This record gives sequence, structure tokens and C-alpha cells, in this order.
Amino acid sequence: MNMFEDIDKVKKDLPKVRKVTKEVSNYKLNNYQGFAVVLFIICVAIGVILGNLFPVCGSASNFTSKCSTKEFNFILMVSVWSASLLVCIFFFGLGHIIELLKSIDKKLDNRK
Repeated sequence: MNMFEDIDKVKKDLPKVRKVTKEVSNYKLNNYQGFAVVLFIICVAIGVILGNLFPVCGSASNFTSKCSTKEFNFILMVSVWSASLLVCIFFFGLGHIIELLKSIDKKLDNRK
């Protein structure tokens, strides 16, 4: 009762690179899905830019209560990224639903 022998019996081979690339290349994006991908790439860049434009106070001086050092606003960047991720997932899902409805309609047209 060797655990490693049991693992060897049930393990499966990893998919080959050609098989994975063939499956990925067969998948086509519609307009909504393409828009979601492009929007997410743009929003990632905007998040980095906004994090740089609106820095946070690293340490405040005691007498003037002004920032002596300013640091990158990581919280703002992550907030923009997470909001854009949610919006892009919505658009990508909407595009996937539209593709499913188109395929159902195509199958129903072929039956007639």
C-alpha cells in the first residue's frame, strides 16, 4: 500500500502544447468580449497612472502638518483595477451569453 504507486496509477498526462494552442486558437471573441479585453488593458494602465497622479502622504512633518514624502497610491490603483475587472467580467459574460443565444438560434434554424 504505497501512496506513490497509487498516484502513478491514477495520474493523467498533462495536455500537450499543440493541443492547448489548437483549442485556444479555435475560440473567437465577439465584439463585446473584445471590448472587455481592450477595456481591461486600458483600465490597468489608467490605474497605474492614477496611482502616480494622486500620491498619498508617506510621513507628515509635525509642525506644518504637510507631507514630507509622497508615496505611490497603491489603494487607488487596486480599486481602479478591481472596479474595471468587475465591469469587464460583466461585458465578457454578456458577450458569452450572446454567443450562446446565437448558437441556439442557429441550431433551431437547422432543425426546420
